[in-house]
Amino acid sequence: MADTKLDVTVSGGIAPVTIQVRFFKDGQHEFDISSSKSFSHRLIGLTTGIYDIYIDGFNPVGGSTTCAIDTSQINLIPPDDTPDTENGVSYHVEFHFTVV
Repeated sequence: MADTKLDVTVSGGIAPVTIQVRFFKDGQHEFDISSSKSFSHRLIGLTTGIYDIYIDGFNPVGGSTTCAIDTSQINLIPPDDTPDTENGVSYHVEFHFTVV
């Protein structure tokens, strides 16, 4: 089993549209999270499998959003723990990882 933490940080204002996060395990939808501001979400007791996290949202005017995941107990596919810091209008971030 493994634990990890997802951090979504909005800078430069408030996200104009709710941030949408979708979690999947082995291709099956597990749950969603919606937030209108920065947040952290802990994933505790992850069992063996392949996990996918999809994050979509819009940046504040002149702002940016950073998405990061703790990699101390998971293996990212591909191995890139900082895939996205967007300064455009919108963003789509994906994390794919395994727990062995």
